[in-house]
Amino acid sequence: MEELASTTSGSGPPVVLIHGGMNTGAIAWFAQAELCDRYRVKVYDRAGYGASASLSAGEDISLDARLIAEDLGEPAHVVGHSSGAIVAMYVAAQVPTMVESLTVIEPPAYRHVDDPRLREIATATDALMDDRESSDREWLKRFVALLGGDPQRDAVLDILEPHISTVRRSATRAADVDLPIDAIRAAAIPVLVVSGGNHEAFEVVCNAIADELDARRAVIPGAGHAAQMTGQPFNETLERFLAAPTRNPPAT
Repeated sequence: MEELASTTSGSGPPVVLIHGGMNTGAIAWFAQAELCDRYRVKVYDRAGYGASASLSAGEDISLDARLIAEDLGEPAHVVGHSSGAIVAMYVAAQVPTMVESLTVIEPPAYRHVDDPRLREIATATDALMDDRESSDREWLKRFVALLGGDPQRDAVLDILEPHISTVRRSATRAADVDLPIDAIRAAAIPVLVVSGGNHEAFEVVCNAIADELDARRAVIPGAGHAAQMTGQPFNETLERFLAAPTRNPPAT
């Protein structure tokens, strides 16, 4: 039976953390270590990454969602970043009774809203994903710039570069995935949508998802696309949400 590698630390209400592309659970969620003082935190390595590298040659949103949904042994708070946020949404849609709450950080669902800012980044992302000639380093620099980051930060590039091949071999491009909005809304799952205030396109996506799901909305600047890396500001926002994630009225 296929199974994603994971680590679990702490005690208390269960919280599941799902990383985005070109990193691992340990890289993406290092700033959430303090949550283990109050929660039982489970951090996955997605298929193709870290200790789960053997499960797939490329990033696979559908596979990750299925394996996490199968692995949840009890209701948990589910948190996902970037393409991992899309995985988290599909986990919630597949096993809604096992998801106490859902937190998504800047899902790259560029085609979810018909907006010129999103069409521009979707087109640029497609061109990047179609590029088979550039070295992983050059590809990564273009990707970081596309997300509003600094492509000259060598320390960051050094961390991400080993995982580029997994993204470039993705089974499905995150921007092309239809978000399971109706299923999440019908399940009345409490949702928090977080962005970093660093890129207008992500603000458009996050605002739309929050409106569609009647979700709480937070903008946490300071870490670009990865708001969770702000540490305390993100953790405090998340914990306030987790303290009272009242389910929305069921859809009629």
